Amino acid sequence: MDLGICVVPSPGNPSHDQTNQIAGIITVADVAAEYGATARPFLLIGDLDRQLRRVISESLDLAGVIALCDPDGRRKLSGFDQLSYGDYQQVLSNQEQWDKLGWPLDRKSFIARLDELREIRNELMHFNDKDKAGDSAIPMLRNMIELLREHGG
Repeated sequence: MDLGICVVPSPGNPSHDQTNQIAGIITVADVAAEYGATARPFLLIGDLDRQLRRVISESLDLAGVIALCDPDGRRKLSGFDQLSYGDYQQVLSNQEQWDKLGWPLDRKSFIARLDELREIRNELMHFNDKDKAGDSAIPMLRNMIELLREHGG
């Protein structure tokens, strides 16, 4: 009979052990919750990337962005979709570009938070430090995404 659960044997006791000791059960809801907790930071990083690109592409001139991010033309940038997270920081760190946004926010504080999120992103994407991109990072990511939605149009 399919109960929608998985029986977890006690550590050191394979499922075919004669002791039949059970450590616990895992339900579909448990798997879904764990998947959500694991995937959430990746999804939020993706959303942050899209929001930054949207704000920059809707508010700034591509030629000015390319001049900052690829001044010698080696990268052959031709569109906003080719920008990296580091490019977003480069553009938004520039006072002239920042002023074009018309945001009532402190640029240095914004860039400092963006840099913190860059570190979290890099740790997460390179699977280095799960704790750094864990539960404490979720509110930071959500707050930045909301700020970009609010001020970015």
